[in-house]
Amino acid sequence: MRIFEVADVVFKDEREERKARNERHFAAAWCGKTSGFEAVHGLLDRVLLMLRTSFLTEGTETPGKPDGYWIEELNEETFFPGHAAAVHLRLGGKEARIGEFGILHPTVLEKFDLRYAVSTLEINLEAFL
Repeated sequence: MRIFEVADVVFKDEREERKARNERHFAAAWCGKTSGFEAVHGLLDRVLLMLRTSFLTEGTETPGKPDGYWIEELNEETFFPGHAAAVHLRLGGKEARIGEFGILHPTVLEKFDLRYAVSTLEINLEAFL
Protein backbone atom coordinates (compact mmCIF):
# COMPACT_ATOMS: atom_id res chain seq x y z
CA MET A 1 0.00 0.00 0.00
CA ARG A 2 1.32 3.44 -0.92
CA ILE A 3 -0.16 6.65 0.46
CA PHE A 4 0.77 10.20 -0.58
CA GLU A 5 -0.48 13.58 0.61
CA VAL A 6 0.31 17.27 0.26
CA ALA A 7 -1.46 19.42 2.83
CA ASP A 8 -1.14 22.27 5.29
CA VAL A 9 0.06 21.36 8.77
CA VAL A 10 -0.69 23.68 11.70
CA PHE A 11 1.95 24.42 14.35
CA LYS A 12 1.71 26.40 17.58
CA ASP A 13 3.66 29.63 17.23
CA GLU A 14 3.54 32.15 20.08
CA ARG A 15 5.12 34.82 17.85
CA GLU A 16 2.06 34.91 15.59
CA GLU A 17 -1.06 36.95 16.38
CA ARG A 18 -3.24 33.83 16.14
CA LYS A 19 -0.61 31.77 18.05
CA ALA A 20 -0.39 29.33 15.12
CA ARG A 21 1.12 29.05 11.65
CA ASN A 22 0.58 26.81 8.64
CA GLU A 23 3.24 24.99 6.64
CA ARG A 24 2.71 23.02 3.44
CA HIS A 25 4.10 19.48 3.82
CA PHE A 26 4.48 16.46 1.55
CA ALA A 27 4.12 13.03 3.17
CA ALA A 28 4.27 9.47 1.91
CA ALA A 29 4.03 6.01 3.47
CA TRP A 30 4.90 2.58 2.07
CA CYS A 31 3.38 -0.44 3.80
CA GLY A 32 4.05 -4.00 2.71
CA LYS A 33 5.84 -7.27 3.31
CA THR A 34 9.14 -5.43 2.86
CA SER A 35 10.01 -2.16 4.57
CA GLY A 36 10.03 -0.04 1.40
CA PHE A 37 12.87 2.10 2.78
CA GLU A 38 14.55 2.27 -0.62
CA ALA A 39 11.21 3.28 -2.19
CA VAL A 40 10.70 6.31 0.08
CA HIS A 41 14.38 7.25 -0.28
CA GLY A 42 13.98 7.12 -4.07
CA LEU A 43 10.77 9.13 -3.80
CA LEU A 44 12.60 11.81 -1.82
CA ASP A 45 15.29 12.00 -4.50
CA ARG A 46 12.67 12.21 -7.27
CA VAL A 47 10.58 14.92 -5.57
CA LEU A 48 13.63 17.08 -4.89
CA LEU A 49 14.87 16.53 -8.44
CA MET A 50 11.50 17.79 -9.69
CA LEU A 51 11.96 20.82 -7.41
CA ARG A 52 15.33 21.38 -9.15
CA THR A 53 17.32 20.72 -5.97
CA SER A 54 20.60 18.86 -6.29
CA PHE A 55 21.97 16.30 -3.86
CA LEU A 56 25.06 17.51 -2.01
CA THR A 57 27.77 15.03 -1.16
CA GLU A 58 30.83 15.36 1.03
CA GLY A 59 33.46 17.37 -0.76
CA THR A 60 31.00 20.00 -2.01
CA GLU A 61 32.13 22.38 0.73
CA THR A 62 33.32 24.99 -1.73
CA PRO A 63 33.69 28.63 -0.69
CA GLY A 64 30.38 29.49 -2.37
CA LYS A 65 28.53 26.63 -0.64
CA PRO A 66 26.15 25.52 -3.41
CA ASP A 67 22.41 25.11 -2.89
CA GLY A 68 21.06 21.59 -2.48
CA TYR A 69 20.05 18.94 0.02
CA TRP A 70 21.77 16.21 2.01
CA ILE A 71 20.75 13.54 4.49
CA GLU A 72 22.16 12.65 7.91
CA GLU A 73 21.48 9.62 10.09
CA LEU A 74 18.65 10.23 12.55
CA ASN A 75 18.12 8.57 15.92
CA GLU A 76 14.53 9.09 17.08
CA GLU A 77 12.26 6.66 18.92
CA THR A 78 9.71 6.82 16.10
CA PHE A 79 12.06 5.03 13.72
CA PHE A 80 13.92 1.73 13.76
CA PRO A 81 17.50 2.39 14.97
CA GLY A 82 19.92 2.92 12.10
CA HIS A 83 17.14 3.08 9.51
CA ALA A 84 16.18 6.75 9.47
CA ALA A 85 17.58 10.00 8.12
CA ALA A 86 16.99 13.73 8.47
CA VAL A 87 16.74 15.78 5.28
CA HIS A 88 18.61 19.10 5.28
CA LEU A 89 18.39 21.90 2.71
CA ARG A 90 20.72 24.76 1.84
CA LEU A 91 18.94 27.36 -0.27
CA GLY A 92 20.03 30.95 -0.76
CA GLY A 93 22.70 30.64 1.93
CA LYS A 94 20.23 29.42 4.57
CA GLU A 95 20.36 25.89 5.98
CA ALA A 96 17.47 24.07 7.63
CA ARG A 97 16.20 20.60 8.42
CA ILE A 98 13.16 20.15 6.20
CA GLY A 99 12.12 16.58 6.91
CA GLU A 100 12.84 12.99 7.73
CA PHE A 101 12.27 9.48 6.44
CA GLY A 102 12.76 5.97 7.75
CA ILE A 103 11.30 2.65 8.83
CA LEU A 104 8.79 2.94 11.68
CA HIS A 105 9.78 1.25 14.94
CA PRO A 106 7.85 -1.95 15.83
CA THR A 107 6.34 -0.26 18.92
CA VAL A 108 4.84 2.42 16.67
CA LEU A 109 3.44 -0.25 14.35
CA GLU A 110 1.92 -2.05 17.34
CA LYS A 111 0.25 1.10 18.69
CA PHE A 112 -1.41 1.70 15.31
CA ASP A 113 -2.25 -1.99 14.82
CA LEU A 114 -0.17 -2.24 11.64
CA ARG A 115 0.84 -5.79 10.73
CA TYR A 116 3.46 -5.01 8.10
CA ALA A 117 6.59 -2.87 7.95
CA VAL A 118 6.02 0.81 7.12
CA SER A 119 8.47 3.39 5.80
CA THR A 120 7.52 7.05 5.88
CA LEU A 121 8.73 10.30 4.39
CA GLU A 122 7.75 13.85 5.30
CA ILE A 123 9.23 17.10 4.02
CA ASN A 124 8.33 20.75 4.51
CA LEU A 125 7.68 22.36 1.13
CA GLU A 126 7.59 25.93 2.44
CA ALA A 127 11.27 26.45 1.61
CA PHE A 128 10.44 25.90 -2.07
CA LEU A 129 7.36 28.15 -2.27
